[in-house]
Amino acid sequence: MRRKAKYVLQHHARVHTGADGAALACMGRADDGDGRPGIYFNAAVPACALTAINAAMARVAPKILTARQLWAAARHELKRRNDPSLPPYAPSFSECVDHFALHPGIHAMLRGFMKGLRIEPARMLPSFAALRDYANTSSASTWYVLAYIEAVTGVKKGDRVLQVGVGAGCKAGVNVYKALRSFTTPHPAWAHLAGVPVTEADLPLPMRGAELGEGMAGAVREYNAAAAGLLTGPGVTALALDKEEREKGAGPKGV
Repeated sequence: MRRKAKYVLQHHARVHTGADGAALACMGRADDGDGRPGIYFNAAVPACALTAINAAMARVAPKILTARQLWAAARHELKRRNDPSLPPYAPSFSECVDHFALHPGIHAMLRGFMKGLRIEPARMLPSFAALRDYANTSSASTWYVLAYIEAVTGVKKGDRVLQVGVGAGCKAGVNVYKALRSFTTPHPAWAHLAGVPVTEADLPLPMRGAELGEGMAGAVREYNAAAAGLLTGPGVTALALDKEEREKGAGPKGV
């Protein structure tokens, strides 16, 4: 199949944190008061999802970081032994990965990915484009992002693609692919773009903001607000997501 394949799967990690009762119960299926089945989320979702993602990334990161990054990480850890107040080493994954297919759960989640993995904004656009045009499609979400990368950005031989998905349980999966050839493959999901890349100006909300400086902690607070909206609102939880930004006139309403 190598002659037909687009990629080779180089690394893979899957983490299930269901042994933690909070993670197991933070999302699932249940009936509402009228007996109608549906999906529920509670306020523990962001913290539980972050724990699973960190565990999966910790297994993959040492295998894909550059030699310079590994050396810098080792030196940093030696310094932390003498000064525990120093934060953990935070590598820029833009240095060792060419494309990112990240789970577009909600806007704040992608902003947290961008800050936590230190990804260049331009490489986050495929995930933000998928969130804008298709919202959160659960397990299919990252494949919409990959389809955008292949159809609009294009892939070159030797490029690395990092795919990160999150699901109930909580589960987190990380795949690292290496392109076996260069290609641009049109996809019907992105035919409406006619090959024109999405820019940050095309997004309903900016990729960056004041909260981004707070890293994943800020994203968790925004994610918690969105989770609460799922329980009490009409289902359009994104309207509560960046309330502060919208009140400042940072962008249009809605996601």
